[in-house]
Order: sequence, then structure tokens, then C-alpha cells
Amino acid sequence: MRNLSISLLAACLVLAGCQSKKTITDFETTTKDSVFRSTITTGQFIKLSQGFTYYDWNNPQADTVLVLVHGFSVPSYIWDSTFYAASKRGYSTLRYDNFGRGFSDNPEAVYDVALFTNQLHELLDSLKITKPITLVGLSDGGRAISSYAAQFPTRVKNLVYVDAVGFENPVENPQHPAAVTEKEIEEFKGSENYPKMGKGQLSDFYDSIPFRGWDKRYEDIMKLKGFVRAIISTRKNRTPLV
Repeated sequence: MRNLSISLLAACLVLAGCQSKKTITDFETTTKDSVFRSTITTGQFIKLSQGFTYYDWNNPQADTVLVLVHGFSVPSYIWDSTFYAASKRGYSTLRYDNFGRGFSDNPEAVYDVALFTNQLHELLDSLKITKPITLVGLSDGGRAISSYAAQFPTRVKNLVYVDAVGFENPVENPQHPAAVTEKEIEEFKGSENYPKMGKGQLSDFYDSIPFRGWDKRYEDIMKLKGFVRAIISTRKNRTPLV
């Protein structure tokens, strides 16, 4: 009986290990359509020229407007603590998902700084935010807020850069806009690191204990169709800001 119990325990551990291991078929299974949008219980959606944008906006009537722009791949939930702290202090605080990230649509477009700048511009116009704003750009979001400020200087009061990147001149790409091939997508998905992207982010934190579940949250985003194409396109279409 004791040997049988040990064997059953070992079998359960093996099965648990198999179930927890992520494979390519676990990702990009969900289409961002009207049915999907109806399941989202936080924030709101607004239709812009390139598709629906997900956003969250607190205290819209407040005088000081903060717009939080996320980075390369983690969508607007990366601003959770900042968003709620700023809202609690009475600021008009807006965050949103870039196209190809989070709950926003994945348009058939080139994912370059022009796309993200125009998305921000259309979002502000659609929400009728006309007073000068404070733009806060995290990581790759620094490129988007710089581009926006250069094009619409009278609409920006302050620029805040948080660990911003992307200001170096990228290697010149003579094929910009650069298309993304199916081969590139399949190679990315077939890489050893692809299923580990969520867990890999935990090492970015000085102390990951307060962020338990972060990897699962990111893996949920990876289940949305078009994710890989969008981040490859962004990576291939980095153009100089000047």
C-alpha cells in the first residue's frame, strides 16, 4: 500500500508538471472582437481610425491631466500602482493600451512610432482633452511621448520619462516600413524563450513577491491573437525620432 501511494504521488507530480508547461498552442487563441470586448469588466473601449483602443480614465474633470504611456510589450496594467495613487490624489489620470498590446485592437498596420503617436492624438481628441497635459512615458513609451510633443507642443505641459529607452539611432532599415513574415512569427513562437516570457519578467523586479501572478497576467495577454506580430513589427520599425 505504501509503495502504491508513493507511485500515485509521483504520477500526480508528473502530470502537474506537464500541465504547467506552456506550449505554442497555449497562446494566441483569442480574437479581439466584440464578444471579447464584452467580457472586459474594467476600463472602456473607444473606436479610433485604426480600431478599438482600451483605456481607463479617473477624475476626468480635474485640472491636472496625467497621461500614462506604457512601454514595449506590457500593456497599461503596468501602471496600476501609479494610476491609482495619482487618481487618489485627485489628478485626472488616463492610461491606455497601445495597438497590438493588451486589450486594444491589432490593426493590419506598421507598428512604428507614427502609429502610436497618432493613436495617442486621436484618443485625446476623441475624449475631448484639450488642456495641456503631462505625458508620462515608461521605457519605449518615451519615444511615443517625445514624438507627440514634437508634433503638438502646445498640447503638452510636461514630459516625464521613466526608465525611457529608444532614443539611440537604430540601425538604418532601408526597407521601412518593414513587413513581418509568417516565417518570422513562427520562428519567434518556436523559440525556447517564447513560452517563458511571462515568468522571465519576474526577474526584472528587485522584489518580485509583491507581484505574484504577474507572469500569469502576461500569459493571458499572450493568448490574444496578433501579439507576436505586433511586437516583431515594432522591433523592426524603429526609426530615428529626428
